[in-house]
Amino acid sequence: LNNTSNLTSCLALLSTVQTDLQNLSLKCDKLIFIFEKMPAWLSSSSDGSPASTPGWYVLNTKPPANWNTWQTVVDSITSKIVNQFGISNAHFEIWNEPDLGSWTGTLNEYFTLYKRTFDGIKSANPTTKAGGPTVNFWSNNIFWQAPYGYISNSTADSSLIGQLLDSTVLWNKVPDFISWHNFNISY
Repeated sequence: LNNTSNLTSCLALLSTVQTDLQNLSLKCDKLIFIFEKMPAWLSSSSDGSPASTPGWYVLNTKPPANWNTWQTVVDSITSKIVNQFGISNAHFEIWNEPDLGSWTGTLNEYFTLYKRTFDGIKSANPTTKAGGPTVNFWSNNIFWQAPYGYISNSTADSSLIGQLLDSTVLWNKVPDFISWHNFNISY
Protein backbone atom coordinates (compact mmCIF):
# COMPACT_ATOMS: atom_id res chain seq x y z
CA LEU A 1 0.00 0.00 0.00
CA ASN A 2 2.68 2.50 0.97
CA ASN A 3 4.86 1.98 -2.09
CA THR A 4 2.08 2.94 -4.49
CA SER A 5 -0.13 5.90 -5.28
CA ASN A 6 -3.44 4.16 -6.03
CA LEU A 7 -5.17 0.78 -6.00
CA THR A 8 -4.19 -0.11 -9.56
CA SER A 9 -0.49 0.40 -8.89
CA CYS A 10 -0.83 -1.43 -5.57
CA LEU A 11 -2.30 -4.52 -7.25
CA ALA A 12 0.33 -4.34 -10.01
CA LEU A 13 3.11 -4.23 -7.42
CA LEU A 14 1.54 -7.15 -5.60
CA SER A 15 1.58 -9.14 -8.85
CA THR A 16 5.36 -8.72 -9.08
CA VAL A 17 5.78 -10.77 -5.88
CA GLN A 18 3.15 -13.42 -6.63
CA THR A 19 5.65 -16.28 -7.00
CA ASP A 20 7.51 -15.24 -3.84
CA LEU A 21 4.28 -15.18 -1.84
CA GLN A 22 3.14 -18.52 -3.21
CA ASN A 23 6.52 -20.08 -2.34
CA LEU A 24 6.39 -18.61 1.17
CA SER A 25 2.90 -19.98 1.71
CA LEU A 26 4.16 -23.49 0.92
CA LYS A 27 6.71 -23.21 3.73
CA CYS A 28 4.35 -22.34 6.58
CA ASP A 29 1.03 -23.16 8.17
CA LYS A 30 -0.10 -19.54 8.35
CA LEU A 31 1.12 -16.68 6.18
CA ILE A 32 0.34 -13.41 7.95
CA PHE A 33 -0.46 -10.27 5.99
CA ILE A 34 -1.01 -6.99 7.84
CA PHE A 35 -3.32 -4.18 6.83
CA GLU A 36 -1.60 -1.18 8.40
CA LYS A 37 0.15 2.13 7.78
CA MET A 38 -2.47 4.19 5.98
CA PRO A 39 -0.89 5.38 2.71
CA ALA A 40 -0.97 9.05 1.78
CA TRP A 41 -3.38 8.35 -1.08
CA LEU A 42 -5.97 6.93 1.36
CA SER A 43 -5.32 8.94 4.51
CA SER A 44 -7.72 11.46 6.01
CA SER A 45 -4.65 13.51 6.94
CA SER A 46 -2.07 15.33 4.86
CA ASP A 47 0.30 15.73 7.82
CA GLY A 48 3.63 14.40 6.60
CA SER A 49 5.49 15.13 9.83
CA PRO A 50 7.15 12.19 11.63
CA ALA A 51 4.94 10.11 13.91
CA SER A 52 6.08 8.65 17.24
CA THR A 53 6.50 5.26 15.54
CA PRO A 54 9.87 5.26 13.70
CA GLY A 55 9.50 5.24 9.91
CA TRP A 56 5.90 6.44 10.05
CA TYR A 57 4.33 9.81 9.34
CA VAL A 58 1.28 11.22 11.08
CA LEU A 59 -0.81 10.61 7.96
CA ASN A 60 0.04 6.86 8.21
CA THR A 61 -1.59 6.69 11.66
CA LYS A 62 -4.96 8.18 10.70
CA PRO A 63 -8.19 6.66 9.37
CA PRO A 64 -8.86 6.66 5.64
CA ALA A 65 -10.50 9.67 4.04
CA ASN A 66 -13.22 7.39 2.66
CA TRP A 67 -14.27 4.17 4.39
CA ASN A 68 -15.86 2.73 1.24
CA THR A 69 -12.61 3.19 -0.68
CA TRP A 70 -10.67 1.58 2.18
CA GLN A 71 -12.98 -1.44 2.18
CA THR A 72 -12.66 -1.77 -1.61
CA VAL A 73 -8.86 -1.69 -1.30
CA VAL A 74 -8.93 -4.39 1.40
CA ASP A 75 -11.33 -6.54 -0.65
CA SER A 76 -9.19 -6.16 -3.78
CA ILE A 77 -5.89 -7.00 -2.08
CA THR A 78 -7.39 -9.96 -0.22
CA SER A 79 -9.02 -11.26 -3.40
CA LYS A 80 -5.76 -11.02 -5.31
CA ILE A 81 -3.79 -12.89 -2.63
CA VAL A 82 -6.38 -15.54 -1.76
CA ASN A 83 -8.51 -16.00 -4.87
CA GLN A 84 -6.08 -15.20 -7.70
CA PHE A 85 -2.78 -16.32 -6.17
CA GLY A 86 -4.42 -19.29 -4.41
CA ILE A 87 -2.85 -18.63 -1.01
CA SER A 88 -5.37 -20.47 1.16
CA ASN A 89 -3.32 -20.22 4.37
CA ALA A 90 -3.39 -16.40 4.37
CA HIS A 91 -4.29 -14.75 7.67
CA PHE A 92 -4.89 -10.99 7.73
CA GLU A 93 -4.10 -8.88 10.78
CA ILE A 94 -6.05 -5.69 11.18
CA TRP A 95 -3.39 -3.13 12.05
CA ASN A 96 -0.22 -3.73 14.04
CA GLU A 97 0.57 -2.24 17.44
CA PRO A 98 -2.10 0.46 17.50
CA ASP A 99 -1.08 0.95 21.15
CA LEU A 100 2.43 2.12 20.24
CA GLY A 101 1.60 5.12 18.08
CA SER A 102 0.81 3.46 14.76
CA TRP A 103 -2.84 4.46 15.27
CA THR A 104 -3.67 7.99 16.40
CA GLY A 105 -7.32 7.98 15.48
CA THR A 106 -9.92 7.51 18.19
CA LEU A 107 -10.94 4.17 19.64
CA ASN A 108 -14.25 4.41 17.75
CA GLU A 109 -12.36 5.07 14.52
CA TYR A 110 -10.22 1.99 15.21
CA PHE A 111 -13.38 -0.05 15.71
CA THR A 112 -14.68 1.28 12.37
CA LEU A 113 -11.34 0.35 10.80
CA TYR A 114 -11.64 -3.15 12.26
CA LYS A 115 -15.23 -3.60 11.01
CA ARG A 116 -14.58 -2.25 7.51
CA THR A 117 -11.33 -4.21 7.14
CA PHE A 118 -13.00 -7.39 8.43
CA ASP A 119 -15.86 -6.90 5.96
CA GLY A 120 -13.42 -6.29 3.09
CA ILE A 121 -11.48 -9.47 3.90
CA LYS A 122 -14.60 -11.59 4.28
CA SER A 123 -16.28 -10.19 1.16
CA ALA A 124 -13.26 -11.26 -0.88
CA ASN A 125 -13.38 -14.76 0.60
CA PRO A 126 -15.58 -15.71 3.59
CA THR A 127 -13.21 -18.47 4.74
CA THR A 128 -10.14 -16.23 4.89
CA LYS A 129 -8.92 -15.65 8.43
CA ALA A 130 -9.09 -12.11 9.86
CA GLY A 131 -7.96 -10.98 13.29
CA GLY A 132 -5.74 -8.82 15.41
CA PRO A 133 -5.41 -6.29 17.03
CA THR A 134 -1.73 -7.12 17.57
CA VAL A 135 -1.18 -4.88 20.55
CA ASN A 136 2.27 -4.88 22.12
CA PHE A 137 1.05 -6.39 25.39
CA TRP A 138 -2.18 -8.27 26.07
CA SER A 139 -3.69 -5.57 28.26
CA ASN A 140 -2.64 -2.43 26.33
CA ASN A 141 -5.02 0.01 24.73
CA ILE A 142 -4.55 2.58 21.97
CA PHE A 143 -3.75 5.46 24.31
CA TRP A 144 -2.23 3.67 27.31
CA GLN A 145 -0.04 0.77 28.28
CA ALA A 146 -0.84 -1.42 31.26
CA PRO A 147 1.84 -2.05 33.88
CA TYR A 148 3.76 -5.30 33.59
CA GLY A 149 2.83 -8.13 35.89
CA TYR A 150 -0.57 -8.92 37.34
CA ILE A 151 -3.44 -6.87 35.97
CA SER A 152 -6.92 -6.62 37.39
CA ASN A 153 -9.98 -7.87 35.56
CA SER A 154 -11.16 -4.29 35.05
CA THR A 155 -7.84 -3.35 33.41
CA ALA A 156 -8.04 -6.42 31.17
CA ASP A 157 -11.67 -5.64 30.30
CA SER A 158 -10.77 -2.07 29.32
CA SER A 159 -7.86 -3.19 27.13
CA LEU A 160 -8.18 -2.98 23.36
CA ILE A 161 -8.44 -6.77 23.09
CA GLY A 162 -11.13 -6.89 25.80
CA GLN A 163 -13.21 -4.11 24.28
CA LEU A 164 -12.72 -5.41 20.74
CA LEU A 165 -13.84 -8.94 21.65
CA ASP A 166 -16.95 -7.63 23.41
CA SER A 167 -17.76 -5.42 20.42
CA THR A 168 -17.09 -8.02 17.73
CA VAL A 169 -19.61 -10.36 19.32
CA LEU A 170 -22.24 -7.61 19.09
CA TRP A 171 -21.27 -6.84 15.48
CA ASN A 172 -21.13 -10.53 14.51
CA LYS A 173 -17.57 -9.96 13.26
CA VAL A 174 -15.65 -12.15 15.72
CA PRO A 175 -11.94 -12.45 14.89
CA ASP A 176 -10.73 -15.80 13.63
CA PHE A 177 -7.60 -15.27 15.72
CA ILE A 178 -6.29 -12.87 18.34
CA SER A 179 -2.73 -11.64 18.11
CA TRP A 180 -0.48 -9.66 20.41
CA HIS A 181 3.21 -9.22 21.09
CA ASN A 182 5.01 -9.66 24.37
CA PHE A 183 8.67 -8.83 24.07
CA ASN A 184 9.38 -8.75 27.81
CA ILE A 185 10.32 -12.39 28.44
CA SER A 186 10.53 -11.96 32.20
CA TYR A 187 6.69 -11.80 32.38
